[in-house]
Amino acid sequence: MSNNENIKISYWKSNPLIVNEMKNNNNNLKEFVQILSNEELLQKVENDINLHKYKLNYTVNEFGLNAYKLCEFINENYIEKLDSKFKFVYTPDLIKYYILNSIVICFYSMETNKYKSKMIGLIIGKKTKLYINLIEKNSIEVNFLSLNIKARNKNLTPLMISILIKETILNYSIGIAHFTIQFPIKSPHYGLKYYYHRLINIKKLFDTEFIEDDINNINYYKKIYNNFQKLLPEQQIIYLNKNKFLITDELINFIYKNVNIYSKFKYKIYEYRTLEEIKKMFNIDSFHHFIFINNNNKIINYMCLNELKIANTRNNLLYSNAYIYIGFYLDPIYILIEKISEYVYLNKIFDVITWSDLFDNNLNICKCIKGTGFLKYYLFNFKTCLILNKLNGLVTL
Repeated sequence: MSNNENIKISYWKSNPLIVNEMKNNNNNLKEFVQILSNEELLQKVENDINLHKYKLNYTVNEFGLNAYKLCEFINENYIEKLDSKFKFVYTPDLIKYYILNSIVICFYSMETNKYKSKMIGLIIGKKTKLYINLIEKNSIEVNFLSLNIKARNKNLTPLMISILIKETILNYSIGIAHFTIQFPIKSPHYGLKYYYHRLINIKKLFDTEFIEDDINNINYYKKIYNNFQKLLPEQQIIYLNKNKFLITDELINFIYKNVNIYSKFKYKIYEYRTLEEIKKMFNIDSFHHFIFINNNNKIINYMCLNELKIANTRNNLLYSNAYIYIGFYLDPIYILIEKISEYVYLNKIFDVITWSDLFDNNLNICKCIKGTGFLKYYLFNFKTCLILNKLNGLVTL
């Protein structure tokens, strides 16, 4: 969840539920507990809503919910600061995918009757099955918190979050949520994600100012990042995106089973991917699938990249950023990234490939640059022990 409102940091220091330190000598500790019961949490957030200075009109999963309308609002308002140099440009098909099995709350103007139908805010809570040390918990992933610029500086973000929690308890009987923050909070975060980038289209990245360097150095970058090592020559890539005639139920079932098996044995915390989610990913153009086949015609590695356009707000130029979203693999991931990068370069698919700490990469070997951005994961209303970044199998869109 990206916070779009200039709220006081004191909220994040005082309001999150406190997670007491769990001292133990057993790395396999399984005593994970919910801090407040759903009834207690509902009482708390209803009290927060009633005491808030403002009252918000809102709808929950309103009839005829339009992904195009949501996408337009997100692209206009889902931005960190007014002076942000870049912003995400989402597509309706990606938003349609994300709101599957979600609570979507649209907030409307509370000022006058003239503007009461004008949407001023949005928050989405996606229903997920979370596994922590193989213990299953239903949870809500909070994302796309957006607020119209004219409605900011009114401390509305805490109110929007409280309303979402209230509705998830009432509609789903779920009192646990996870999201990302960039503020110091009273409760510790359990994961810290940094981002790494593999540069592909050097000219486009210079034009959009993703690479902030003298244009005279462009050939230096090309020499480094457009020179590919010939790794995994015995494996071939099957690339699936718009060529949907190659997609079969057998393939989707194979990917579904192996993605979850891989997560189960690699991560201490991860989201269970449903068959419905995996199948839908193969029907959306924003998801790009790279399947590695060996000489015996067997699938050895699989990576799914989620493409997202990013715009420079100053010159209106866009570049295509592909985030490594999910996968399973036997070979080291830096080898897969190198092979995918060469394929992407030769076929002019993306401008840059991005991944986070959870894809445990050898950064001394991989050709990449470390980004300046990061996200802190916070698990709301749930006690958990320390989880190392590489064991945290959660990603964000």
